[in-house]
Amino acid sequence: MILPVSPFPLINVVKTHSKIQVELIGSNLSNNLIVWFGLTPSHNILNSPERIMCRPPSYTEIVSMYFFFPFPQFLFLTYFFFSADFFPNNPNPPKRVNVNIVLVRSDGVIYPTPHEFTYTTDE
Repeated sequence: MILPVSPFPLINVVKTHSKIQVELIGSNLSNNLIVWFGLTPSHNILNSPERIMCRPPSYTEIVSMYFFFPFPQFLFLTYFFFSADFFPNNPNPPKRVNVNIVLVRSDGVIYPTPHEFTYTTDE
């Protein structure tokens, strides 16, 4: 059975409570949405119609995705999931990475958001 794409989930506020917990506040949120940080899914802790609490992937998980993708395919994926500053000019992982926050429904429907999450090294 094909489900309708609407209602479109909207994220109004992103609150970072710590490096291990992020709260998304909005509307039309549901239990079948997973929060993705770039190309990496998070672990949802709590879902309700107005709020999702999740545990973002670690910096290491995010940066490892950069080295995983071959360049041509990575350009397309980067446009959708990463901000432009994710392209370092050398093979060293960047010290700061902004990734887009994307909602993905359990049947594969992708809902982009205008929000980003910033990872920094602990150096």
